Parts: sequence; C-alpha cells; structure tokens
Amino acid sequence: MPQATALSPQTVIEAAKAMLGAYNDKDWDKARASITSDFVYDEVATRRRTTGADDAIALWKGWAQAFPDSK
Repeated sequence: MPQATALSPQTVIEAAKAMLGAYNDKDWDKARASITSDFVYDEVATRRRTTGADDAIALWKGWAQAFPDSK
C-alpha cells in the first residue's frame, strides 16, 4: 500500500496552478511534467475518467481543439 505524504496547502495549490497554467498555454510538455504517473482526472459532467499523463493530455487536447480559446 502506498504511503501517504503530507503536503502543505501551498504545495497543493502550486501543483494545481502548474497543471492549469500548462493547459491554458496549451503547453503539453509542461502539462506532462506537472502530472504524476498515478494522476487521475475526473470530468464530472461527461463522466469521463482518465489515469496518467498520456490519457489526460489526450483528453485535454480534444477540448483544446474543440474550444481553442478555452482556459
């Protein structure tokens, strides 16, 4: 079983900002660098769930193609 690590609230905020900033810039290399291998992305409205960087980035690229000015 993986061991939990306590992170400061500021660390969690910075990690979220890095990922969102990468999407906003459509910088997929930066997005990949900000995602861990066990990353899980849930889209509540579409009921899609992805695990890992490759699947999440593929999904985000789809959104970026459909809505190029999305942030």
